[in-house]
Amino acid sequence: GNPMQRARHRIRGWLGLAGAIGALILVPTLSGCPGTLDPDVAKLAGTGSGTGGSNGTGGGATGGATGAGGTTALDCTGANDGATIVTMNCATEFCHSTQGASGCGGLDLTIDSSIASRLVGVMAGTSSTSAQQCMGINKNYLDPNSSPATGLLIDKCTTAWLCGARMPYYPLNSKYLTDTQQQCLQQWATTLTSQ
Repeated sequence: GNPMQRARHRIRGWLGLAGAIGALILVPTLSGCPGTLDPDVAKLAGTGSGTGGSNGTGGGATGGATGAGGTTALDCTGANDGATIVTMNCATEFCHSTQGASGCGGLDLTIDSSIASRLVGVMAGTSSTSAQQCMGINKNYLDPNSSPATGLLIDKCTTAWLCGARMPYYPLNSKYLTDTQQQCLQQWATTLTSQ
């Protein structure tokens, strides 16, 4: 063929090669579902943290931010506020209030300025009251310097209770604490154990 035909043939060859390379780049880019992320990228996006938060788990007072693939921050306000949970479910008239504590293992959970001194580092079962179901369990109500808070108070409100009845006492309450309430109670208790 003449030089002009050879030149056109080369150009078509180069354009064909460039088109094939472009298609190889474009096809994988467009093949994913709209709005999806590579799983590793999604994991990174979901680890945001907010004031006091811990990888989006709501470990602090404000809780962590929620990112793609992250967990929802705890809302420990209103009925889910730890002190409110204790007041409404535990420190009631016939249970762990100032008036009822003598019949409930001697534990007064009335929320006031001395609540930490009645819980943190205080061994359960040391009261001389007759209704002491956790005598000899050798656990603090709240362990000092624990973060998140640990101790018998936390255990008794979860499926991990070791002695007596799970709290709040079901016959007097319509239900046990929800998972969110348990986490918010622990968050509130952590403010006491970290003082």
